[in-house]
Amino acid sequence: MSSKFLTITPYLGVNDYLFSESQSVVKKKNGEAFKIEIDNIMKQVKETRTGIELIFIKKKLVDIVIKKRSKPLLMALISSMIPKLLTN
Repeated sequence: MSSKFLTITPYLGVNDYLFSESQSVVKKKNGEAFKIEIDNIMKQVKETRTGIELIFIKKKLVDIVIKKRSKPLLMALISSMIPKLLTN
């Protein structure tokens, strides 16, 4: 996901994550997921990406969960790195 802001389109998706896309299409467009969990009881696959969780059922994207804390944590990391980058 290259955009700084999230564009939520009801019934369609978030940014370039579109509902009903397969895992392979999402992987081609956005690269490898940070973490992949397979839940055999719920029969779903959950991909964790930067600030977002994607849930696939029957090989289709059915749910997108946006993590509220992801942006402040990312900004804190970046701001802590800036002084180090400027001194080198």
